[in-house]
Amino acid sequence: MAEQCQQIDIKNPTILLEPIGRNTAPAIAAAALQSLKDSEDSTLLVLSADHVIQDVDAFHKAINIASQQTQSGKLATFGIVPTDANTGYGYIKSSKENSNGTHKVEEFVEKPDLKTAEFYLEQGSYLWNSGMFMFQARSFIDELTTHAPSIVTSVNNAVNNATQDLDFIRLENQTNEPLEIIEV
Repeated sequence: MAEQCQQIDIKNPTILLEPIGRNTAPAIAAAALQSLKDSEDSTLLVLSADHVIQDVDAFHKAINIASQQTQSGKLATFGIVPTDANTGYGYIKSSKENSNGTHKVEEFVEKPDLKTAEFYLEQGSYLWNSGMFMFQARSFIDELTTHAPSIVTSVNNAVNNATQDLDFIRLENQTNEPLEIIEV
């Protein structure tokens, strides 16, 4: 990552290193808390490293729409129109109502069985969960504080006790404090 940032002339990147692999929510919380040290108005675009995005123009349009939504404190997630009844993805049930190119999330289902995935495909109102999100860091931390305060406490301690090492911020290892898993 540090080498890639140098290749595209990004100076002084903020790269957080986790001491141990954890779930997605704590990793995103660490990024949000770290970004709040620089600006209370920071917006995060959370992308997984293993995605292939073929229609870059459509993706940029989706990012612009999400960016507009996040300015009012909303958390945006990017859904993918399913091509088959895949049990390897979580599913997002979206509202029929379209507001400025967005839909409200009505339900999230983690990796359903095949029969359920086939039903979702037939319904047409379910999307695959892409694992990509956009939000203001403060909005995310506020929601996480409400729904999973122990994650915020643990991650805040890890961020505040992190060490700087060249291009990297190494989060403190907090193996003594278990993190809770949240279900949305």
